[in-house]
Amino acid sequence: MQTAVKITKPVAKFANEVSTASLTSDLILVGGPCANSLVATLMAADNVTCASWSFSKGVIKEYATAFGSAQKALVVAGTNAADTRSLAADVMAGTLSFQQ
Repeated sequence: MQTAVKITKPVAKFANEVSTASLTSDLILVGGPCANSLVATLMAADNVTCASWSFSKGVIKEYATAFGSAQKALVVAGTNAADTRSLAADVMAGTLSFQQ
């Protein structure tokens, strides 16, 4: 038998509401480096910035030790809003890696 689980904490936050100094759970970060400062920080390690973005559709990528923590971050970043929504739907369907 399945039971409903009450959500008691916010599950969605703006980037400026997340403290990377003391992460205690994994993150799903939505938006590219131009739109999301947390994504910009992670993708800078791959030399991907707002100015150097070269993906035609976007990227879904896991960062295993996000912000120097033991937590993971899954980045879902499209080239535009429509691509980001499409990639988010892919993640909900089970896709955890994409680059185009």
